[in-house]
Amino acid sequence: MTTQPISKDQLDILRKLGMPEVKENNQWLVLHVKGDGIRALESWNARVYTNDAGNMKVVTTDMTTLVALLSGQPQAPKRVSSEPGRVISIDDSGWGCETDDAEVLTKRGWLSCYNLKKDDYVLSYRDDGVIRWSPILNIEVHPFDGRINQFKHRRISIRVTPDHHMKVLKRVFKGNAIKHTSKLVGFRTEYVHVSDLKNNDRVPQTGRWVGTDTEYFILPGIEQIKHDSFSRDPVKIRMDDWLAFFGLWLSEGGIVKVANKQGNGAAYRVHLYQNTKTETAERIREVLRRLPFRSSEMYRRKVGFGIENEQSMFSIFDKQLYTYLKQFGKAYDKHIPRDILDLPPERLRVLIQYMSYGDGNLCYSHNGKSVHQRYYTSSPKLRDGLQEIIVKTGRGFSTRIKNNKKCVRDNFDISINNTKWCVVGNMEYTSPYYKGNVFDLSVLEDRSFLVRREGKSYFTGNCPMLGTLVGLHDSLTGRIVFDDVPVKYYQSPLFEKKTYLHVAAASALALAMREFRLYEYNMDDILFKICTGYVNKGIVDSLKESGFKVETCAIGEPLQSALEKAHAEYIQKMVGSASLYYDPKELTDDNIRKAYSNTMK
Repeated sequence: MTTQPISKDQLDILRKLGMPEVKENNQWLVLHVKGDGIRALESWNARVYTNDAGNMKVVTTDMTTLVALLSGQPQAPKRVSSEPGRVISIDDSGWGCETDDAEVLTKRGWLSCYNLKKDDYVLSYRDDGVIRWSPILNIEVHPFDGRINQFKHRRISIRVTPDHHMKVLKRVFKGNAIKHTSKLVGFRTEYVHVSDLKNNDRVPQTGRWVGTDTEYFILPGIEQIKHDSFSRDPVKIRMDDWLAFFGLWLSEGGIVKVANKQGNGAAYRVHLYQNTKTETAERIREVLRRLPFRSSEMYRRKVGFGIENEQSMFSIFDKQLYTYLKQFGKAYDKHIPRDILDLPPERLRVLIQYMSYGDGNLCYSHNGKSVHQRYYTSSPKLRDGLQEIIVKTGRGFSTRIKNNKKCVRDNFDISINNTKWCVVGNMEYTSPYYKGNVFDLSVLEDRSFLVRREGKSYFTGNCPMLGTLVGLHDSLTGRIVFDDVPVKYYQSPLFEKKTYLHVAAASALALAMREFRLYEYNMDDILFKICTGYVNKGIVDSLKESGFKVETCAIGEPLQSALEKAHAEYIQKMVGSASLYYDPKELTDDNIRKAYSNTMK
């Protein structure tokens, strides 16, 4: 049995077990013990030192020894044989993570977990279906080694740890199911454990975006610089007209500064190219007529793929417009600005429509009805912005890279579909081995955020914002017991030091010894099965150090359901609602309800 110092974080757990007085001394435990207590410790191979006063003992030992002592054992008990195959299952509540290949949609764009900041805002899914920007309250990245849950479909790619929670839509029926008169009337949002997903559950991929509307786009003015006599006041343009032009320009346009022959000036040209006799060319002419700029159309012959076409170059010579569009770069750097991305859905649909007139197309089914749109771009930034506005217009997307040996850059093929979710029963489920980092976020109130993996997105659940529960199930007796890791261990500075790992370990071992009296049985007869997950890492290490056999795996029934129920009751007790989570950094035992009230206001 390995002798280990007792950490500060285990002291609270030891006090729970009835230790009359505990003091810390150079990372070892100081106990007021004497007589039989000392002999018990010595018989369990603890190292006992007497201080100068003669009545204090400095004890260095493992948790098993301490629990046995504190459980009233005057001497080391004789180990008796337990029932062969006795299994103690351990799991925790509320912690689930995404693998680190997922990206999160923020106001700064799609970011990996390593580039996220606590002042970022992520797109979250409210229980009533509204999607909105929500602040990040906490970011957790840690290693994982074990089996994960993987769900695959052409429109979705989910890779999460076994203890993850998902926000799903469940069907709501009205009528009498026995008489076969029930009717589907809608869906309700539920927050469920990944192991409890049903075939008819829907994983949301979009929602109802509200946005910030404005009737006009304001083209910034130009101030006079040094000897330049040119200046221009801001120009007001109807928003739909601007979005139509901007969508066409993103797909078909560019800018160029042309110096005059004398070398003392330049022309600032904004242009769009399109085959002359096409519907898109006619749309460009119609949009340009609605803008407050003079434009021209020139013709040229162009040969492509062995076919000769007449092409039109539409030009606007305007320094003010040129100056604004210059920030969006060339073809590989084009992007959509944040003020446009946050417009309401009806505005964003105009932008998508006119972008698709250039570099997109419509795919039709056999009956002639439109199935979905496709858009093609070589700009990663434009791809990212388009994916965001697709979600905000109530649709989903899937993206693949088109392989073309003639192109030195990736070309992205974005498929826009009209589905709002992906049905679990249509996904292919596997449980592959994964060794690497996983991450999760805490998001105020909505408990969800949008992630992208392999060019597909969905709303995933987030980690808890209160303390967690540790649950144990004994296969011999059938008993299930719980203990909590209090909220303070998920607050600064304890959270950053990951002290919750030590507290969870001490709590689990104390429960096993106190409730199941495992110190009375041979260790070789007992197997601990512990759920794969970062919070349980300390439990695994502590049990192994104490000499027990340990196996990490996914934990099922009956512990899973009991833990879910206990966790809901725990949240109900703390905040008065089983369906809401809150930021642990802001909560204490005294102000949880106050924080809840302030949040609701």
